[in-house]
Amino acid sequence: GVPAPATFQGRSLGPALAGRANFPRLQVAERMSVEPAGEGLRPVAKRIAAAAYFGDEKAILQTADAAIELYDLAADPREERDLAPLDAVRRAAADAALRRLLAGSDRFSAAIPRGPEREAVTLSPELEEQLRALGYLN
Repeated sequence: GVPAPATFQGRSLGPALAGRANFPRLQVAERMSVEPAGEGLRPVAKRIAAAAYFGDEKAILQTADAAIELYDLAADPREERDLAPLDAVRRAAADAALRRLLAGSDRFSAAIPRGPEREAVTLSPELEEQLRALGYLN
């Protein structure tokens, strides 16, 4: 195959597609807010919330300073019973794992090479409206 770029984060799915590996379910989702920064400045993206799935468990962090929520999706698919207050060990493990994943995502984003256009971003009114309609701008 083709070697992965140095900025690639993750692992090859080739072995799994060929039936030679079975990876545990791990997914991360983030909800971001993009706020304009003023004329000639790059918009600021802020993480509003994040969630990660670890097998049948889902950890949710609503804000950086909020307590983590933890659900067993096999037993509670509607996420009605937060297990975090009931199991300090699982809560601490899920909190540490989710924050480690988010820190890795932040390091990856910071390492992406950018050109001189990084300092100034100007959106046309049409593009801004399209991004707003898609939920990318508030």
